[in-house]
Amino acid sequence: MAVWKRQYGNGSIPPAAAPHRQTAVTMYNNVGLPTARGSGTNAYIQANLSNLGFSRNKLQYNAEEDIAKAEAEVNKTPNIELLDHEYKRLIEIKCVEFEDLMEGKGFSESEITSKVNEYRKLLFTEFENGRLDMDTELDLRNTHSRAKVAKDNRDKWRSALGIDAAFVDGSSLEKLKKASESVVEMAKNVDKKALDKEMEKSLMEKLMEKIKKEKEQKKERKKMKRAMRKESSSDSSDSTSSSDTSSSSSESDDSSSTSSSSESSADEKAKRKRKADEKEKRKRKSNRRRSEETKVKREPIESPVGKRSRK
Repeated sequence: MAVWKRQYGNGSIPPAAAPHRQTAVTMYNNVGLPTARGSGTNAYIQANLSNLGFSRNKLQYNAEEDIAKAEAEVNKTPNIELLDHEYKRLIEIKCVEFEDLMEGKGFSESEITSKVNEYRKLLFTEFENGRLDMDTELDLRNTHSRAKVAKDNRDKWRSALGIDAAFVDGSSLEKLKKASESVVEMAKNVDKKALDKEMEKSLMEKLMEKIKKEKEQKKERKKMKRAMRKESSSDSSDSTSSSDTSSSSSESDDSSSTSSSSESSADEKAKRKRKADEKEKRKRKSNRRRSEETKVKREPIESPVGKRSRK
């Protein structure tokens, strides 16, 4: 207490007891420190340089408009009236310098005015005739003077390369575009032809495969039919033997019935007996032949060596 009394006097208030003075503090995103006490900083908040700052509204780029703007800026023509004013200003500066020079040498005012007017007329005539080159003295900080210099450079290059003034910039690339478009069309046509050929080849291959499959199916069907025929022929041979026995029994029954019914007519009986006897003889012969053929098929074929050994 004694220390601050010496410094501030009896009526003053120590700084700790004084009311807090709210000073303007730089803040970032409404975040800041009113005082630096206890923060370990100097209460200065710097911009967050690591923030990328994405924009929700996407920028819409239009290449054609941007190119047109850039070309307009490059090919911007200078304002002739402003350039004329600049040339006149440079001539007047030279006249003023000449006037100062004559005044320094001690010429009278009448002589100075007459000489300066003559010098001004001479400069204008030389400038109009093209003898006086004022472009080198133009201030390149002016946009029109820069455009004038750029235009002169373009004209020099045009004359050196033999390009007409009526030539439109970018028209030389149209031929290349047409050539590239024609090449693309040719490539498309070639691709179409190649695709058509490949499609035809694939269709032909599919057709050949179908034909081969149909042929194989036909061969399999023929084999199945042959096997079925062989099985049916073997079954028919067995059935014929059984049918012969049944037919003989049926014929005997018929003969007995005919004998019982032939009491009325003896001639009819004799005729029927003859026919039945002939049929029986034929059937017996056919049955004998079939039985002999089946026996021959079933018996194994012996080699002559086996026969000799048996003998």
